[in-house]
Amino acid sequence: SVFYLRQGFVKLTSMTEDGRELILRLHQAGEVFGELCHCTGERREQAVAMEECEIVELSFDEFVAHLQSNRPAFLLFLSNVAQQLSAAYDQIQTLSFNSTMERLVRTLGRLADEFGEPDGEWIRLTHYFRQDDLAQMIGARREVVSTLLNQLREQGLINYARKDGLLLRRAGLDRFLVSAEKSSASLNESGV
Repeated sequence: SVFYLRQGFVKLTSMTEDGRELILRLHQAGEVFGELCHCTGERREQAVAMEECEIVELSFDEFVAHLQSNRPAFLLFLSNVAQQLSAAYDQIQTLSFNSTMERLVRTLGRLADEFGEPDGEWIRLTHYFRQDDLAQMIGARREVVSTLLNQLREQGLINYARKDGLLLRRAGLDRFLVSAEKSSASLNESGV
């Protein structure tokens, strides 16, 4: 089966060998998930509702028949798969080469792009993300994420209150990453 998320918000997760949960992908209303099991014949992830959801299950044969008879739907699905593959490559690169702070800032930027809406000079995330969720997205402990979020708040790049939406300064986060990349390049050039 594949699943169409008619309403709600779902995270796809995987468990590490030591029992930690990693968030692989987030899906919002209008998206399809679960299609990757048809590559390997098994499900390697689980879907967890992050809020009340309405989900439609489609047999893979029904889904393929629909795509064959509906060219715009086929092209949209193909584009979605390509975007997911690109995001997976970006995530591998980020996890492999970036500091924990850079991984967090990149993740916050991606969340702002996918789940943000303007709120004055800020971008407000439309979904509530716990520190545990952010930690699971970047492969870090919650305590580390808490410390890094406080550092970003002190720099005026984010603002948050308990049980309230996260506010981000998107341009400031981008400037932070550019500065971090320049610092890393300087260290590499000097042989440090």
